[in-house]
Amino acid sequence: MKLYIDSADFEELSNLKNSPFVDGVTTNPLLIAKGMKKSEVGDGEYFEYLQKIRKLSPGELFIQLASSERDSAVYEIAKIRELIRWPVVIKVPATPDGFYAIAKLSKEGIASAATAVFSPGQACLGLAAGAKYIIPYYSRIEQMEQGKGLDVINEIMRITSPDRLLVASIKTEQDFCILLKEGVKNFTVPYSLFCEMGKNSNTEMAVANFAENLKVNWSRRRK
Repeated sequence: MKLYIDSADFEELSNLKNSPFVDGVTTNPLLIAKGMKKSEVGDGEYFEYLQKIRKLSPGELFIQLASSERDSAVYEIAKIRELIRWPVVIKVPATPDGFYAIAKLSKEGIASAATAVFSPGQACLGLAAGAKYIIPYYSRIEQMEQGKGLDVINEIMRITSPDRLLVASIKTEQDFCILLKEGVKNFTVPYSLFCEMGKNSNTEMAVANFAENLKVNWSRRRK
């Protein structure tokens, strides 16, 4: 199983920088805009921000293109290759133009992910184009398909390897566990859910009880 944090917030990424169970970071233009606290920036400032995220993420870094125009996207990819330390995965929305871009990236040996996937058909086209990962939005599908999000995820899993499926838009611990039971191996979740899943009041009470029942005065301490 692989776990990624869906964030572009420096404080959140710093808190998880050395966590052995975090395999990387996924970002998108909305998350970066929130992290930078502005919606319009120069390209130099944008790439500098990505470089700072890279320093906080030793694993795979997923970068979604900020540009939807073909020429600008080509420029952006070239600058990412030049300025950002790899491994990097380029996230491309699952649209007709997006599948074209994924195919081009694949031919150039650049790892990509078809993101914002809502249907098995989009997953098929993403795979055909050469995407390394397929990223469906579970909670959004669940809302749009009136509770059939799990059915859609299962259909996608029938046509692709679980290793190439990275499920996003997971809102609760229950969602996470349901998907895990169904065979999903790769997840990207918000920082808040990482924190929620790692805490339990009963565990904290048990730890406090352990400490009350045994106190050791250590004669040697590491400096």
